[in-house]
Amino acid sequence: MSTGQETCAVLGCPMIGSFGVSGSWYCVCHFRADASAWNAITAVLMQHRNIVDQAVHARRTLAGYHAIKAPEDMLIDLTHEVGKQYGLEAAQ
Repeated sequence: MSTGQETCAVLGCPMIGSFGVSGSWYCVCHFRADASAWNAITAVLMQHRNIVDQAVHARRTLAGYHAIKAPEDMLIDLTHEVGKQYGLEAAQ
């Protein structure tokens, strides 16, 4: 995990990069997400800036596992469906 000094490698993301992939650091919301969804995920994060600020503060102050996990879990819940496509139900 990052020591809180790196920003997420996704352009415009306000989160701290916590997971390293090929020399870049990604936040918990962008890590493992398809690149095609990155802009939409960042937009959701910007809409919930108060929670993002809590998560960033927790990481920067090395607040501990539970203090970091709580706001990051909320952000994961808010962003996990972003960018997914669903088929239309056939009319019956």
